[in-house]
Amino acid sequence: MGCGPLLVARWTVADQVLPRYRTPPPLYRLARALRRISVLVLVIILVVMATEVYSAYSTAKSAPTGSNFTTAFAANDTLQVSGQFTFTDGGLYPVSGFTLHVVVRNGSGVLIGTSTAGPVTFQPTVTQVFPIDFYLPIHSAGPATSLLTEDQTLGVGIWANATFGYLFPLSVALNDTRQWGAPFAEFSVGVGAPTTTGGVVDVPVTVQFQNHASFADDGTLDFAVVSSGGATCATGSFVLNVAPGQPYSQTDSVPLASGCSPAGGTVTSTYVTSDGIPISLPSESIP
Repeated sequence: MGCGPLLVARWTVADQVLPRYRTPPPLYRLARALRRISVLVLVIILVVMATEVYSAYSTAKSAPTGSNFTTAFAANDTLQVSGQFTFTDGGLYPVSGFTLHVVVRNGSGVLIGTSTAGPVTFQPTVTQVFPIDFYLPIHSAGPATSLLTEDQTLGVGIWANATFGYLFPLSVALNDTRQWGAPFAEFSVGVGAPTTTGGVVDVPVTVQFQNHASFADDGTLDFAVVSSGGATCATGSFVLNVAPGQPYSQTDSVPLASGCSPAGGTVTSTYVTSDGIPISLPSESIP
């Protein structure tokens, strides 16, 4: 009978010293797991965003570069300028929907031609080549006509739009200049005083120019002497084979139509390339 209280006391002390472990409720465990996952996801997002921003910056610094430009006369009074631009994806993610736009302005700032290449998608560290073709109208009413006879500095505007890493819009711009040498620089056609030989009236026509272009003037130069009333007084042709950087000066006497006076009229000229492409040159007034 005397041991009962002692047993109760021992049970009470053990109950107070030994810890009791309880399993957290399911809802609490779920919330804790979600918090850990959200922290991990946030870290991943921040790392991806940081690498995307860095890669986009690195790629944006890789401005398009132009090379291998060639020029040739084309049909319908146009001047074809062909070349290529290269662009490198310097980042860690692909570039999609890349579209390259090129705008060319003459020495006076007037728009003379545009060209577009793309859209394309390419992978990181890949250099993409974009072929470019301009067809600049050089007819008498077009702003590019001066390219035939005037050396000038052309303004070239380049910009590209794309999506980088499937998330960020990317825009790259570049302004450049190109020196243009005219194929018929300082072009002039002069008509001299008519002369009579053996009853035939001839008129001397002199053509002068310098070839400042990167290609040869190879073909024929057809001309017509037109009176002030619009009648054709005389016609003739010069054979051309003028290399780049060379001058040209030639005089030819052609028969004058009876009763037709060139005074106050004009001389119209057409360059016909060796491929048979006609290119109209500026007309010259006759004093």
